[in-house]
Amino acid sequence: MTYYKRNTRNSVKGELKDFTVVKKSTKLTKVMSFLARYSYYGILTNLKSKSFDDKNKQLFYDDVIFYLEKFGEIRLINLALARRIRLINHYNREQIKFKSLSFRTISRINLNIIDYNKNFGSKINAFVNIGGYADGTLQLPVVFNKHYHGKISDYRHDKTKANITFYIVCFDDRVKHRVRIIIAKDGIRDIPDALDNDSYLGVDVNVKHNLFSTSDDHIIDYDRHIVKDYVKLLKHLDMKKESKKKLGFTKEQISILSKKDNLTYKKAQSRIKDMLKRKSNALVQQAKLHGFNHLVLEDLQLFGKMFSRSVIFEGFKYNRLCRLLNLSDIKNIITGIAHNHGLSVSFVNADYTSQQCSRCGYIDEANRKTQEAFCCLECDYTKNADLNSAKTIRFRALQDVLVKKLLTRNDFNEFIPKKLPRNKLKEIILSHSYNLEKDKTLQDFLIE
Repeated sequence: MTYYKRNTRNSVKGELKDFTVVKKSTKLTKVMSFLARYSYYGILTNLKSKSFDDKNKQLFYDDVIFYLEKFGEIRLINLALARRIRLINHYNREQIKFKSLSFRTISRINLNIIDYNKNFGSKINAFVNIGGYADGTLQLPVVFNKHYHGKISDYRHDKTKANITFYIVCFDDRVKHRVRIIIAKDGIRDIPDALDNDSYLGVDVNVKHNLFSTSDDHIIDYDRHIVKDYVKLLKHLDMKKESKKKLGFTKEQISILSKKDNLTYKKAQSRIKDMLKRKSNALVQQAKLHGFNHLVLEDLQLFGKMFSRSVIFEGFKYNRLCRLLNLSDIKNIITGIAHNHGLSVSFVNADYTSQQCSRCGYIDEANRKTQEAFCCLECDYTKNADLNSAKTIRFRALQDVLVKKLLTRNDFNEFIPKKLPRNKLKEIILSHSYNLEKDKTLQDFLIE
């Protein structure tokens, strides 16, 4: 990076100097590219003895002759041959060797994707039918095991619908002459029924202090060095945009990143997404380890707006950082991983979870003494603010009255929040009485 060493009309000393390097093709570069491919000693004499009917081609070879005479034939040919050797050496490096090669495609043939071999005396008991060939259908012999693969009828298409079957073909070099055909069949995801779940784990998601806080007093932090590097990159890009803005660039020109910056930005985003997946997996594994089979989270669709009044972190406001980290998509990441491990995932209303006491239910902004500390003005209950939010989230899925009024169910009988105005939501929560004597099921939850 280069900075201005003195004040100018449009810039101040110390600001980042922004400039653009534009590579243009010239007649000489075109001649050198031609010589790198086709040159040999004595080419000048040969070109002078030829004439071309094509006017453009004749003009180009006239340029070749001009530069060969101007800079010397031997000199330019030596430079061109050196360039040719560099290119050959570059492409003659040891190439990447793939252990396996696979591709995904689709079949639209009228035949079933897989069928039994009609010759029952053969060792080959089934064929996979692959279309797309001019001579007809390619039949690949396969080994079909009904105890492992299930019923072959599960893979047959419904004749009342369009026959669209996706499959993956894998050529595996680790096993000679082996080709694997991966076919997906319709099935039912085995998700624990939320109606029968007694083991709920409340999870609070945030970016201020940590990533996940759970109702059983566990904390999973995000990788701060990854987020720090990401913020540093974004600040660097912001400086470049400011420089473009001062130079009078249009909004469209300001938003365009260079190829290098765009590649770096995409890599940083990929690292962030990978980090969120790893942390979400750690959350699911911890829940399983402690016997929980149902995660309860806030509805994070408006997650970015939750921190709109937060202080600035590393030059970024929390709402912008949440948006750039794409934390609103984390509910899909957690849901996918949890379902793969057989856990249910429910969502409750996000409003007032940080202001509500998890012990008595009292709601007040003053309950949140600081960003880290929670102290209820009603019952003097003291707790880490994020852990209190996690307990509040869990409670909203436990209490029957709140469940009936605030939540509904999806196809898996998991909870999803009803759309309610904030004032109506607060009224419902406050009108509910936290009575431990009447509600015996909550005593173990509330008493620590």
